[in-house]
Amino acid sequence: MNRQLGSIERLRTLWQDETSSAAKHFCVAVMMVGLVAAALVGRAGLAWSRAAAAAIVVIALLPTISRWLTLRRHASDPRSVMNTTIGRTDPDVARAARRALDLSRMTTDDPRRGSSELAHLHFARVLGRASMTDVEQTASASAWRSTVAALLLALAGFGMVISDPFRVVEGLDVIAARDGVAPVAIEWLQLPHISAEPPPYLNLKRTPLRPHFPTALNTGTVVTIKASALIEGRRLVLTDGRDEVAFRDDGDGELTARWTVTDDVLLQVAARFGDVLIPEPVPLEIHAIPDHAPHVQLQGAPDTIRLLDQPQIAIHWQATDDHGLREVALVLRSGEQEIRRKLSKQQGGGTVDRGGVELHSDDPFLKKSYLPVEVSVQALDNDPVTGPKWGRSEVLVLIPPQVAEREAMRYRGLLRGRDAVTDLLAARLEADLPKNRAALIAHERTQQQRTAETLRAAINGDYGGLRVSGRIAALVRGQLELLDKALAKLSTGAIDESYASLVQRSENIVLAVDSVLGAMGTRDTRTSAMKLSDVAADAASAISESRDRRAHARASRRLAANIEVLSTGADHLLVLGSLGRDIGAIVHNGVRRIDRAWALGDRYHAQLAAEDLAARLRHPDPSFGSGGGHGHGGGVESGSSGQQSEGESSQAAEQAAGLDAALEQLRQQHQQLMDEVERALRESMSQEQREQMQDQLRQTARELREAVEGLPRQAADPASARAAAATGRSAAESAAAAMERGDLDQAVEQGSKALESLERAAKQGGDAPSGTSDRATGDAAGVAQQQLQQTMERAREQLQQLRDKASRSAKSELDKAARREAELAKQARELRRQSQQSEAPLPDEMLDRLNESANAMDEASKQLGRGRGNRGLDKQREAQRLLEMSQPERDDGSQGSDAGDGTDFARDADVPEKKGDERADGFRKRVIEGLGRKAPPHLREAIRRYTDGLLR
Repeated sequence: MNRQLGSIERLRTLWQDETSSAAKHFCVAVMMVGLVAAALVGRAGLAWSRAAAAAIVVIALLPTISRWLTLRRHASDPRSVMNTTIGRTDPDVARAARRALDLSRMTTDDPRRGSSELAHLHFARVLGRASMTDVEQTASASAWRSTVAALLLALAGFGMVISDPFRVVEGLDVIAARDGVAPVAIEWLQLPHISAEPPPYLNLKRTPLRPHFPTALNTGTVVTIKASALIEGRRLVLTDGRDEVAFRDDGDGELTARWTVTDDVLLQVAARFGDVLIPEPVPLEIHAIPDHAPHVQLQGAPDTIRLLDQPQIAIHWQATDDHGLREVALVLRSGEQEIRRKLSKQQGGGTVDRGGVELHSDDPFLKKSYLPVEVSVQALDNDPVTGPKWGRSEVLVLIPPQVAEREAMRYRGLLRGRDAVTDLLAARLEADLPKNRAALIAHERTQQQRTAETLRAAINGDYGGLRVSGRIAALVRGQLELLDKALAKLSTGAIDESYASLVQRSENIVLAVDSVLGAMGTRDTRTSAMKLSDVAADAASAISESRDRRAHARASRRLAANIEVLSTGADHLLVLGSLGRDIGAIVHNGVRRIDRAWALGDRYHAQLAAEDLAARLRHPDPSFGSGGGHGHGGGVESGSSGQQSEGESSQAAEQAAGLDAALEQLRQQHQQLMDEVERALRESMSQEQREQMQDQLRQTARELREAVEGLPRQAADPASARAAAATGRSAAESAAAAMERGDLDQAVEQGSKALESLERAAKQGGDAPSGTSDRATGDAAGVAQQQLQQTMERAREQLQQLRDKASRSAKSELDKAARREAELAKQARELRRQSQQSEAPLPDEMLDRLNESANAMDEASKQLGRGRGNRGLDKQREAQRLLEMSQPERDDGSQGSDAGDGTDFARDADVPEKKGDERADGFRKRVIEGLGRKAPPHLREAIRRYTDGLLR
């Protein structure tokens, strides 16, 4: 058997000696070519290309795997050796040798099948028939073929590599990539030049950077990398691992990329191959320096200040920023309302700004606020990269005059007046009448004067900027006049009867003042309760905000301020009569509920208590009311309507309110009638008449200008004739302009002024020495005066003729207006009679104006009935002015007056919008604000017409 195996080993060794080297070369060549091909295919960096590269590598390994399996089989299987060697040279001998080998194995395993020695000898003889020379030649031929194939493959692989050797390296790096990044870094740029350009608003110069060294740069800095590529044709990018910027050819043969710094970053130059990046070995480490928000310091903040204790607050602030400030603003916030006022606006981008202003308690925003006001200073930086940022100071919490505080002061003032008249009544009820009439009159006059002074001081007083309304003041003045008349009757008639009448009148004034006091207390209570409702709602909002840790301190201060407003407001409500005591007690109970829950850290129930109190105060009805004399549960808690009945013994307050409403209605009706007369006169003119009037007005305007054309426009000496002539010329030109506008009243007024000035200039010129400029000016002024007077008279006559024609055309309309004017006169007299007979008569001065207004209405009715429209209109205007003077001063809803009680007619009017011009909008705003202020009654109509003209 050993001899057989030796023969097989010689065959295997002979074959391997001839073919081994060539086979190895072939396998190596296949693997190298496959690796190069895989690298070139996988270099695309896409998923499919990398999969194809892996397949190529597997295919290239198949020859090596096949040879390894063949050698392993040759080592263990003689049949495989014989098939590979003699099977290729002599197939018949190979088949016979395989059969002999099988027989030899069977006899060895089972001696009964035959002699094993004979079988082995037979196998040796058969195997010896094979020619070793043929086997050697066949092996040599196979080796030569393998060598040629390996050489061809090597040449093909060399050809693929020699065109661009670095492509293979890149391809292998791309194939080995993980998460889109190749494992082997490669240098892509040659001597890069790196520079940093800070954002323009920093005013810093461009600076060079050292490659591969960490650096710190301001946010917004643009990093520029400029260099030549070491390897052409690659797509190079600048990346931080998330974003990337492509390198661009700058036209000079170099590549450039720019990166804007926003955060800390590691910048790497890399080449992109599909989905894979091959980075450079060393990144550029950049630390971003952020532009911080400005830091603002407000002197004295945080703090809480009561405006009644400190009406002027000094706001001293300092704002700093790391790069530059753009704006500093004062911010006032009350509840949900907020306003900003510019304190400073930087032009050069300074980094430090400081200043100071004074905030007064009469500031419009503070006067309208009854919630705590948060005052802060905020500064805006000039960062254009991430956007401008506001920096905020700590806040000053301002406590405005407390809700109902001024109302309580006013109530106490009137209460003192009521007590004074009560004391006067008590003294008169208990007095023993002396027999001496003169002594009695002197004594009563002294007491009554003292009481009247107290009462007048009460209605004329200023209670922290709040005053008694004109209606109440008129009522009290009317009562005092009646009291004076009752006192005057002591000098005539029986003492007992006169004194009894005086006592009766004293009782009436006590009841009237008490009625006013009760009504005012109820009204002020309701108004104040609604304000406290907003405070309680803001307290609930502060409790909700306190859940945020960052806002907890601020919300706590805000809640404390709200609680203080509620507590002090409740104390003031207790002064305002029965309803005030009821609502004040409710507020105190609600505050205790909030405090108790807040102290226990129970924000939920604290917020619930605040919201419940806010809801209750929005319905400021009494908790227990009465209806028909039977008590019943009332208010929100019991579901009652909560209407309160004070049960006053006097109806003075109601009568005063009704009379005031009736007067206002009469005023509006008369104004409407007057407007209808004006419109009737205007519309009664035909188009031809209107054009004729316009032509006359324009012609008159030209004549007025021509009359004064030769006069000087200005003078150095204001006392000279030249100055008077210049004034006359200016007034005449104003009259001409008014004529062109159709404003005849203004034209007549300015024309009269012009005549007066020219007359004065002519007189001064006549007194001047002959030959002087004043003498010449005076002569010219005299001539101009005559021409001007003739022109005005002629124009007046012509316009009067046109107006008379218009009046005749509008005869039917004027007749209707005359009848309505007469009816309004009767209404005015009836209101005067009702006022005299009521418990709250108007003062005699107002009653006289009302009577004069009725007389003027009668005269206007006569003129309108006769067809004299313009004369009737003039009388109507006079009646309207007197009617307004007979009214008590109207409440305007401002802090300095009484709040309305629902009996006033609406007096708001929309102003036509005019957009697009900031100056016009600002002017309109000032006009509207001015209209909100009080005006004397006799000027209201003139102001209305004037402002209508301004805003038209």
